[in-house]
Amino acid sequence: MMSFNEYWKEKAAKHRKSWAAKAKRFAEQHTQLEDIRKEVYLPLDFGANFSFEDYKPEHFIKLNPITSWQDKNFCFSEEGLRAALEAEGADMNSFRMSVSHQPIKGLEAPQPENEWEAYRFMKPNKVYDYDKMYRSWLQRMYEICTDVETVYLSYGQITMTVKRYSTEGMPFGYYELNPCEQLTKSVMLMQETDFYTLNVATLLMEAAAEWELRQEELNYYAKKLKIRTMEAATKDRIEFELWDDKKIQKKLKEYAVKEYSLDQVLGQVLSPWKKAVGDYMKAVTERDVKDNSQVLNARDCFYNQDFALRFVNKLRSYLDGHGLKEVRAFVPAHSYEQVVIEHKGYRVLIKRYWPDRFAIYPYAFDDKFLETDENRLHLEMTSLTLSAIAEYLKLMPAINERMAKVIKRIKNAYGELQNKTE
Repeated sequence: MMSFNEYWKEKAAKHRKSWAAKAKRFAEQHTQLEDIRKEVYLPLDFGANFSFEDYKPEHFIKLNPITSWQDKNFCFSEEGLRAALEAEGADMNSFRMSVSHQPIKGLEAPQPENEWEAYRFMKPNKVYDYDKMYRSWLQRMYEICTDVETVYLSYGQITMTVKRYSTEGMPFGYYELNPCEQLTKSVMLMQETDFYTLNVATLLMEAAAEWELRQEELNYYAKKLKIRTMEAATKDRIEFELWDDKKIQKKLKEYAVKEYSLDQVLGQVLSPWKKAVGDYMKAVTERDVKDNSQVLNARDCFYNQDFALRFVNKLRSYLDGHGLKEVRAFVPAHSYEQVVIEHKGYRVLIKRYWPDRFAIYPYAFDDKFLETDENRLHLEMTSLTLSAIAEYLKLMPAINERMAKVIKRIKNAYGELQNKTE
């Protein structure tokens, strides 16, 4: 039979495999540490597929080490639990156990607070069902039982709570078990036979190990965030290398044979420029997104014309205070879902792409071209700061002067190739 340490090593490794993908998502969405912390420490039972039933086969044992029967009477055994923990290699210096007893005959059943209230905007539907079921179960316990014993088990940094409801003169009871007060909002409800075969020792160790793994996970994301922030703080230029003329000519011939549209061609040839601009704006946003006054929200900015104009006024005020008074920003008469920003003869266009995303066109060189649904020269961002716009505007004229020449050359060369193939 696999030991607990072997079991947990395997289970923890599966969890760690998902961290890199999550860190990438946090980076793309510019998620700050406090919001990352909330996600890392979401309750275990928050997951859509979570079930306490999964614990039973993983922690099955012939006799629960915390149970003891003396003269046909049940009692909780600290000695038995300690022996089981020691056998699994637990750190006994951090283990504590206490038991309290309370008669409940004639008392009203308590009405537990809604433990999920803090998560009400994301609460899974199943939680409503659980709340209703648990209240009904608790009401029944106070109707048929006369006593409740409560056991508090502390191990590492977590606390497990076990409540045993019993009836005077009856040997068997009903159990309410919260594996980890810090990470579990609901509880396991069991009868005597279920509890009898549940290994509380390894369940307690898993709860403590889960908490430590969450702390390790948060530290992993915090380190990634710190590295990104340091990189963003030192980023003051946009560097990229386009294909040389020889490669461009070769590729244009291939694209002409494949009958690529101009949009597809520019998307391929100018991808290094697009990526560099996107990386720059994301880096500046990453650096400054902690200042909520600078963060733009796609839904709020472009909800209607008044919101769009409010965004322009906010941007205007920011640009004026950062040496960019000559920049012109306005909402086009034909669409309140976009804002045009002009600086030294070049344009940036910011549009609402999805309810929660921006589409940024760092070089809006052709109004007709921008109206096409396939345009590949835009950047999608879930978060954007005023500082990212301002910093890009300062660098934009020199970059777009170079890009204008490249785009003109590509359009002419590709047009000639298309004419030859007709």
